[in-house]
Amino acid sequence: MTALTILSNSVHQLDGLYSLNDLHKAAGSEEKHMPFRFMRLEQTKELIAEIEQTPFLVSASKVINGGKNRGTYVCRELVYAYAMWISAKFHLLVIRAFDALYSPQPISNPDKFITPEQQGALTPEEYAELLEKRGKIIVDRDDTAARLISLEQQDILFNLMAIRFPEGKDRPYGWSRFNRHFVISSYKHLQADRFAAACCYIPAMPDRQVKALPAPEQSKEIIEWIDKLKYLDSTKRWMLYFEDAGIPSIKQIPDDACVMSADRFLEAINEPNGIYVSPEKLFAFVQETIKRLEQSYQFQKARAEGKPAKLRC
Repeated sequence: MTALTILSNSVHQLDGLYSLNDLHKAAGSEEKHMPFRFMRLEQTKELIAEIEQTPFLVSASKVINGGKNRGTYVCRELVYAYAMWISAKFHLLVIRAFDALYSPQPISNPDKFITPEQQGALTPEEYAELLEKRGKIIVDRDDTAARLISLEQQDILFNLMAIRFPEGKDRPYGWSRFNRHFVISSYKHLQADRFAAACCYIPAMPDRQVKALPAPEQSKEIIEWIDKLKYLDSTKRWMLYFEDAGIPSIKQIPDDACVMSADRFLEAINEPNGIYVSPEKLFAFVQETIKRLEQSYQFQKARAEGKPAKLRC
């Protein structure tokens, strides 16, 4: 099998899934684009749930924590979603890489062709049904062939539309606009050479109804504070937060600082390419955890015996 290559970086495959770690490397290896950040997005989880409803699909994603194949592997739809999450430019690169990998080869079998004479002998309904059959080719009088998108590419467009319009009631508007743009009666009739353009068009589609939001009321203090942001050192990391009175504040945080819940911390330290914690800090963390468990045990024991007890927070 020919390997998928993006910007001279090979993307390994495992059980029909593609390595997000290799895609992350091809995209520039930025920390903010690490695979685990994409996988924990609520939108990603919803997309995986939709994809895994497909009959006979074993899994849309797989995480391997050890061995030579360590990493996060996902199906093609999630590869497109990941690339779109990173940037429009990288999204287009990935689409074109897949197009180059799976471009159909010329078919010499005459049974696969529809001549103009055969087309004229069919009713519109028969012709539309014939076009929907996978692998068919339309040949015009100049003998130039144009293949329709495959069933797999149809699924990709369907999932992109689901991402763009999460509310099902908005999707008929999306498909109507899509069909008008490409001058077709159904996305299934899209020509293969327009597939990349379609993948770029769907994410950029406007909302069904664009409502202008009223301008927010801003106090003089907040406006002055916002103006100060441009003087911050852009090479440092900063955390913005609001105090009880609703006044914004900002402070510098370490380069390796992360803001996450306790549950998310436990997940992140166990994920491939997750946050890095030195063995020394992990050992100290375990020691403090044991102390905390001992305190909790003594608290519960004292309460059970009816003695005064106070749990340290």
